[in-house]
Amino acid sequence: MGEYEQTVTQGEARQSLVPVLLLATGFALSVVLLLNIYLSSPDSAAYYSVPRSILIDHDLDFQNEYLHFEFQPNMFYLTGHQRLSNDWPIGAGLLWLPFFILAHLIALALHLPGMLPNGYSTVYQLVVSLGIVIYGLCGLVLSFRFARRYVSDRAALFAVGLMVFGSPLGFYLYYYDFMSHVVSFFAISLFLYLWVSTYRTRTLRQWGTLGLVAGLMTMVRPQNVCFLVVIVVEYVMVLRRELLSNSAALKHYIKGIMLLSLGLVVGFLPQMLFWLTVYGSPIAFPKMEEMHWFRPRVWAMLFSQYHGLLAWSPILLLVLPGLYFVYKREKPVGVALSLALVIQMYLNSANEVWWAGGSFSNRRFADYAFIFVPAIAFVVDRRRGPLVPILCVVLAGWNWLLVIAERAGVLTLDHFVPWTGEFWRSLAGLAIDPLRSFGAMIGNFGGVAILSRVLIGIVFAAAVFLVIYFFQRQKRHNQLANIGSGCLLAYSVLLSLSFIILIPNTRPIKAETFSYQLSRTNRVLWNNYYEYGYYLLMKRKYDESIRAYEKAVTLWPERPYAYRYLGTNYFLLGQYRLAAQYCREALAIDPEYQSAAQYLAACYGAILAEEPQNLAMMLGLARLYQQLGNLERAEMLYQEVLRQNPNNATAQEGIAAIRTKKKIRQFPVQP
Repeated sequence: MGEYEQTVTQGEARQSLVPVLLLATGFALSVVLLLNIYLSSPDSAAYYSVPRSILIDHDLDFQNEYLHFEFQPNMFYLTGHQRLSNDWPIGAGLLWLPFFILAHLIALALHLPGMLPNGYSTVYQLVVSLGIVIYGLCGLVLSFRFARRYVSDRAALFAVGLMVFGSPLGFYLYYYDFMSHVVSFFAISLFLYLWVSTYRTRTLRQWGTLGLVAGLMTMVRPQNVCFLVVIVVEYVMVLRRELLSNSAALKHYIKGIMLLSLGLVVGFLPQMLFWLTVYGSPIAFPKMEEMHWFRPRVWAMLFSQYHGLLAWSPILLLVLPGLYFVYKREKPVGVALSLALVIQMYLNSANEVWWAGGSFSNRRFADYAFIFVPAIAFVVDRRRGPLVPILCVVLAGWNWLLVIAERAGVLTLDHFVPWTGEFWRSLAGLAIDPLRSFGAMIGNFGGVAILSRVLIGIVFAAAVFLVIYFFQRQKRHNQLANIGSGCLLAYSVLLSLSFIILIPNTRPIKAETFSYQLSRTNRVLWNNYYEYGYYLLMKRKYDESIRAYEKAVTLWPERPYAYRYLGTNYFLLGQYRLAAQYCREALAIDPEYQSAAQYLAACYGAILAEEPQNLAMMLGLARLYQQLGNLERAEMLYQEVLRQNPNNATAQEGIAAIRTKKKIRQFPVQP
């Protein structure tokens, strides 16, 4: 792989074999116990639709996938190029594709019940899920190997365990792996590992491989391209002086940068072809949320109850001192990793959706575990005695307790649950009830029977053993790297060629084939604004909540719920007429929306408290109570109107209707 890898002796390889195999074994067994296969719209189903559509339908039209996964109308739209949108990057789905093909071959070969070769059956989801776990394992092994450059095997292995159970990575590894975060973690880990292993002396082949991996990493999540900043740090801190004084080295470096750039384009080319097909432009970037470049919400992103990274995963507090220790040991690496992490923190906190939507902790940071592992390992390794390891276990335990709470239904990710007394009591109940906690942790494993599950686990553990053993025993690392880079190049080229073939098969969509009218605007952020508005409402930040709900209304004006919560905010601000207006708009869209009707009644009541002689408002409230079934309150209000205006026909008709309804209730018609 590089200079460092070439210097690893056979004795060192044998010495590190035991802890790495222990890591692999424990990981495989935990997968059998915890793996929960869960596919839902929009995110995970959108990623999954890519390999299915390529392999089964041979096109990039996701109409049948969206209908199968019951996408809501706000989750996709008809693009200007007359295609169904898929705003999620395709890199994750393309990394899943080899496992999807394997599952398809199994389904075709076995012909067993429940194994239909349709791309949806359990065998596909199980095999792809195990493939995602393998990517996660590879990322963890790379993180372990990187960490032990600086610390003992024991400290590196302990840091890997803390990362799995103390950060958002574990949740997306075991319980919600059909997101992009695990494969993004793998791609970033591979890129940074290749970089750090070769950053003092890099061959042209290694430059090209680094570019290919960078393209793949960017295709999984476009913001990952910012990890290329390590190349800039390498130039400034390691190579600049030598290049300025050595023309041969400068020529080699320029060729390397050109190969890096070419590899980046080749690796990213499938995404550009996909965008060209679906959106009509190779640089569409359709999922670009609004960015507040000069108002990043760093504090909220880190410490908020609403998916705050350090509030949910406090073990990551140790990353800052750990990166300082990395800097002290190897300055270019410490600066490069710190700068890369700071850039990602800035991008995520400046994002309009800084809380990362329906997220466990702040899920975007699961991708950066390769940086966290050596940092935490340094903190563990430099402190003697049991205090620091005990503290680490406690901090990681809090994160895992929240995982259990989510699995037990105490915590929901899409809807804000305030950390009030009831929440703390529920957590305490889980902590003192190990049977309930253990039961909540167990994953469904795709509904596979327990015996089959155990057998799959044994085979999976054996496969992991063999893979790790093979890599540990390899002496010709350069030859292995050549094979790997060649396979990666071939896969990237084949993907691009297949996309060129798929483009003619992807025909314009006929909107009338859907049971509802297709939107032509991106509404996918509606739910994020809606839930964020609720969080702000619970925090009594009414003005900010109003802005969030106004954005939701702008995105999807035909949906009544944001109007109702706008009414709630204005009611709590004492602006009752404006609150009533929004509640009426919600009821105009959905006359059966009981919550909006109840808030409208509260608004009318508050206005009447200020204007007791307002007969029009009194009549409106009476009619509203009548619709809600509160006949006594409605009749009292009608009587009050008649007391002030005995000839009011509306009140008289209302009382007559109420009395008739009461008689029907008292003496129902017999069948």
